[in-house]
Order: sequence, then structure tokens, then C-alpha cells
Amino acid sequence: MSFGPGSALSDARADSVRVAHSAVVTGTARLGEGSLLAEGAVIRSHGTGVEVGTGSAVLENSVVVGTTGIPTIIGRRTVFGHRCLVIGAAVGDLCEIGNASILMPGAVVGSRVFLGEGTLVPAGTTLPSDVVAVGRPARIVRSASDDDLVRLATLRGGDLSLPAPTATTIQPTQERTAMGQLYEYRGILPVVAASAALFPTTRSRATSSSVNARSSAPASRSSVTPTGRSVSATTSRSSRTPSCTCCRTTILSSKAA
Repeated sequence: MSFGPGSALSDARADSVRVAHSAVVTGTARLGEGSLLAEGAVIRSHGTGVEVGTGSAVLENSVVVGTTGIPTIIGRRTVFGHRCLVIGAAVGDLCEIGNASILMPGAVVGSRVFLGEGTLVPAGTTLPSDVVAVGRPARIVRSASDDDLVRLATLRGGDLSLPAPTATTIQPTQERTAMGQLYEYRGILPVVAASAALFPTTRSRATSSSVNARSSAPASRSSVTPTGRSVSATTSRSSRTPSCTCCRTTILSSKAA
């Protein structure tokens, strides 16, 4: 695991809940004092299905999902690295969760657990406290050593004490940065699929919104209804077929639209 995730706690004031400008909370979540929801992170809570403990951090582009029936409960002073996915799992105190780790519904992770980057904890799996686990699926490779705990203390400012549990209710937020323009790539203009759901922005109107692209060809536009459905789109100005499979798929999808 990188040094970055553990040191992120120093950025959050001990008496505040820090929600980054680009972070999004849908539903109602409970965050403890000194907790951090970093840039691009998303909490999706049905009911009050997500709790983030005092002094814990969910770093950039991570997603935390919980429901009333299968909640996600994160303990105190635990750090999730970048691009993690947590769905209905319980995590203890003082854990270091490596970048891009995935915790599936019903997973239980004890306290002072170290997960290597990209670790997958399957549904219903229990990891006891004071272990190091890696892999997909997660397997325990050893108990946490004294050196591991020393490193953990370093990442926590030399202090492994646990603060009293606290909770602040966070109401739903909206994405605060409006979507920019969509630009052509190799003559292909991206379109918004009919199945896509668009979250409102501060620049959105209640009745409709649109996504525009700047092009030297005649204007191409995807009109988007308030429900987030694309209702029309033009094909690209170029008829040439790119060499990559994914671009070819985009062309076929555009023609089908």
C-alpha cells in the first residue's frame, strides 16, 4: 500500500466533517467528526445505510453503498485508498484498505486489518482483527506484525488511540460541477446512451438540459430529458473505421441510434 492513503487524515480537521467539492452523497449518511470524503468519492445510501466512523477517510473516486437491510458501517480512523468499492460491508477501527479494493455485501473486516491493493473480500467473508490479507479472493497471508503496527502509528501521526464515536447526518448533495463539452475523437462524437442516468448540476434546468459538442462539422447534439434519457443524436462526420475494436463498436452503436 502506498503512503498516501494513510496520511490523508492529516488533511481533515478533528472537529469537522470534510466533504470535498466534487464528492457526492445520495440518500442520508452518517459521518463522524474528522472524517473525510475526498474528491470524486460517492456515498449512495438507501435510508441511513452508510456510516463512516470518527476520523475515517474515503479517498478519491471510491464508492460506498449501503441500505437499511445491508448497511455499510466503517469504524474509527480507518482509511480507504483510491478507487475502492464497498457494498454492504462492516469494517473495524484503524484499518488500512489498499487502493482499488472491493468489499462485497456481508463482508466483515476486523480492526487493524491491512488489505493489499486490489484485494477482493467476497460476500459473507469474515477477516479477523490484526491480519494482513491480499488477493482475489482475499486470503490471510500473516498476522499483523509489530512493524505493521509501527507503520500504522506513523500514518496516524504516532497515535493509535480511538476517539469517542460521533456522527453527523449528511443530507443528499448534488454534483457541483456542470458537465463540460463532449469532443469528437477520430471523427466520432460521444453520445449519451438511452440507459444512462444523469445527475443534475447547478447549471441544469428543471425542464431540460443539453450536451453540446464543438466541431467544425455541422452541429451535433444529444438532447437530454429531465429523466436523463438521450432522445436524439447525429452520427459523426467521418465514415472511416478506426482500427480499435472499441471505437468500431461506438460507430455501430451510433448508426443504430
